[in-house]
Parts: sequence; C-alpha cells; structure tokens
Amino acid sequence: MKKLLLIDLGDTRGELNEPLGIECISSRVIREGNIQVDMCWYSMIESDFFENLLLYDFIGISMNIGTLDRFEKIYNFIHKSDKNKMPLILGGCIPTFAYKQMLEKYNNIICIYGEGEEAFFDLIHRYERGPFDINESLSEICNLAFKLNGETIITSKGSLDLEFEDTTVRDDYILQYIKKNHGIVRLEGSRGCSWNKCSFCCVNAKYANPSWRGFSIDKIVKELIELSDMGFHAPYFTDEDFFGQEYNRAIELGNTIIDLKSKGKIREDMNFFISILAADAICEDGKKALAVLKKAGLREVFLGIESLEKEQLKRYNKKANIDTNTKAIKTISDIGLNIDSGYILFDPEMSFEALGINIDYIGRLNLNKFDSRSLKRLRIQPLTTICETLSSVVTDELDINNLEYPYRFTDKKVNKVYSEYKAWEDANLDGSWKIQSASRGEIDENLRYELKLILSKIRDIDFDVLNGIYKNVKDNIINVQDSVFMKTQRQRKEKLILNGFKLIREYY
Repeated sequence: MKKLLLIDLGDTRGELNEPLGIECISSRVIREGNIQVDMCWYSMIESDFFENLLLYDFIGISMNIGTLDRFEKIYNFIHKSDKNKMPLILGGCIPTFAYKQMLEKYNNIICIYGEGEEAFFDLIHRYERGPFDINESLSEICNLAFKLNGETIITSKGSLDLEFEDTTVRDDYILQYIKKNHGIVRLEGSRGCSWNKCSFCCVNAKYANPSWRGFSIDKIVKELIELSDMGFHAPYFTDEDFFGQEYNRAIELGNTIIDLKSKGKIREDMNFFISILAADAICEDGKKALAVLKKAGLREVFLGIESLEKEQLKRYNKKANIDTNTKAIKTISDIGLNIDSGYILFDPEMSFEALGINIDYIGRLNLNKFDSRSLKRLRIQPLTTICETLSSVVTDELDINNLEYPYRFTDKKVNKVYSEYKAWEDANLDGSWKIQSASRGEIDENLRYELKLILSKIRDIDFDVLNGIYKNVKDNIINVQDSVFMKTQRQRKEKLILNGFKLIREYY
C-alpha cells in the first residue's frame, strides 16, 4: 500500500488553528483511495520528522503565509536525499496566490491552486500504479500549476459541489493536542462570498470559483456533534460569508442546534463564531437569523467594515456604505453579540484628510474599544483586483513569504503617520498577538471575557496613540516617539500585556 504524508506548516504567530485543509484532503483520499494517510502539523513535529519524510511515496504540504522558511527546510532535505526524488505537492495560501513565483524558484513541485480535494485525489490516483513524476497527463487534472519541459502549465479551474460533501475526517492526535493547548477547532459551513467584488479580496482565487456555495446542514450538524463529543465548546466557522444571503438556511441550522442541545446531543455551553456582511445585519431576514443563531450559541461575528470614509470604500468596492456599517454595528451590538471588526485603515492612495475622517468615525462609533485589531494597512495581494489598479504604487517584487507587494503611500503625511504608528505597534505586537490567540481558543468563558477586556484596553491605547501621532504630524511636531505622552502610553500597554500573560499562565 502506498503511503501519503500531509503536512500543515502551521501559523508563525503561534496561533493553534486546526489544520482543516489537510484534514479535508485526507478525508477524500481515505474514503476513495487505497492509500495509508498520515497527517503532520508543524506545531507538533518531533526530532525524527525529517528522517521519516523518506518513508513516504507522496508528500503534500499546506503552506500558510509566513511559512516559506519551514517549507524550504523540507524541500532542501528531500532534494538532497538520494532515496526519494518525488515531486512535492503544494497547496494552501502561498501556492494558490504565488504559484508562478514558486515554480520559478523551486524545481520538481506541483502547486494546487483553489480547492484541493479533487486535484489531490486525482494526482494520487494517477500515480498509484506508476512512477510519480511530472508529465503531460497532469494537464487533465483541474487546479494544477507545474513546469513541464521549461514551460509553466496552468490547468483549468474546477470546484466541488459542496452540498454532497461528506463530513471531515479529523485527526484525533491533532485534536487532542489542540484541546490540551487550548487552540482553535474549525469547521466549514460554506465557501465563497455572495458579494465577491471587494477589490482587495482573494476569495475568488482561493476557491477558483466566484460563487457562494453551502455545505449541507446535515454535514455541519454532524461535525458539531463530533466536536461536542470530543469536549470542544467554541468552534470557529471559517466561512467568509456565513449566510450567503440564505437566511432561511441559517435559521434552520440554528433551530437544529437548539433542538440537539435540548436533547443532550450537543453540549449546552457550545458557542461559535461566524463572519457576515454588514448588509446581513440590517435586513429583516438577517436580523431574524442572527437572533435564532444567538439562541443556538452564536457568541461573536466578524464584520468586515474596512473603512468609514466614502472615497476609500469606493476604492475597496465594498457592498456597504458608511450608513450600512453604522447600522450593522448597532444592530449586532443590540442583539448582544461580540463584534470582531475588520478595518483596513491605511491604503496607499488615501489622503491625509481621509485618514482624519476615518479616525473621527472610529472614535465616534467606539470601534477603538473593540478587542479586535482594527488599525491595519491594506495588503496588495496577487490575483486581486486591487493588485492591478494599484500597480503604480508598487515598489518591488512580490514578497512570496508574506504574499504581498510592497508599496509607497502617495501622501507623505499619511506615510509619516503610518511609519510612526507601525514603530509604536511593532514594539509590543507579539505580546498582543499571544493574548488575542489565547482569547480565541478553547478556554473558560470567564477567562475569554477577561482577555478580551484587556485587549479592548490595549486597542483603546493604540487608538489614542494613533490619534496623537495624527495630530502631531498635522501640526508638524517631530520626535513623536520620545514624548511624555508616548512613554506613558507605552507603560500602560506593557502593564496590560503582562496582566494578560499572568491570566494565561494561571489558566494553563
């Protein structure tokens, strides 16, 4: 029997997110192939990891942002060995969005872009009885990119009919590690986005399909029961657009969860996290769905606000406008749900005036008191609309590891504010990341509340600092970092981070 190893390279920030991608691949191969499948999560690798690589007939690697160096260690080990010259099968963020650059840089690799279940299974099936090499027959398999005789071959796009997908086969060893270390378990309710027009968004390329597609309620419920039976109580739905404008479907799912909780089939304290569009929260059907899901255990929603400035929203091609965003925030808060706000404050074409408008709105709507990190900059990522429209501000080649193009700000004052704020935030970024990661995991809800409270205070300090930097730049004041105000705020922030670490240590 052939042996397959699936490797997830983990999260370089230390957040323990269940490696759902390789579990989905594994599920398809296990059900339909006569192959032994092993899974390996980089967070759990042991001393004999590299030597054991040579025991496998096939190796698939899921590459997340920031993991290029981890990949190169595996790549170099495999290609220095005389025992195994197999092509490495690569999937995940980096091979999907930077397959051209990957194929230029590395030999004997096959990149899967978009959904990987069908492509991976077809690859393995093709090689079950023959030599594993790169040849013309691979052109018949969807969602592949590879080099053949010096030419880059990109095969046609394909996607799954999710309605008929079976439940995910999870790895017990990985899940026990997540549980022991208070990580994050994840499941899918859908793929894609019903809007799918935001200029910065990568969803279309991620799935090689512009449409929103939902998994069956039966599949979702079975996985919730399975996670509940394993002792998990706070799963994250990975969906970019949980509703997909199918509000009755969401209501049916919510009522099913409520019924199963009443019968003891799902633990009563199970809560969950979803992502929605601002328009979902202000339409009547969306409000009804949120109310039902709240009764079913919905704890928190991600809301991609991104901006509260008119021209910036146009550049981002957001479905929502300022009024929609404002109403959505109020509605979600009134329902009693926590909000994880997505906000892209800095972009290369924004004016200094627009930055001031954004800062004013953030303060008026109290977004600075949310626990999520909202004061971020735009990432120009390959295969997005904005990558084409902003090509004039790009200053260098693609940073493959971080999947973004470096750029310059067209407004010098905006650049000054961003540079000063980045210097401020970078000083303690790892600390706030650790607290945020812990707040998202399988922890006691009282601890989650305390950590989120600390994070909200940290975000409020960050906002005060940003506002101070903005005013100083406006008034042409230099040496911002050395001011008494900044030193005081830094001390306050460091104290909060230490308090967060103390809570985490005591719990762990």
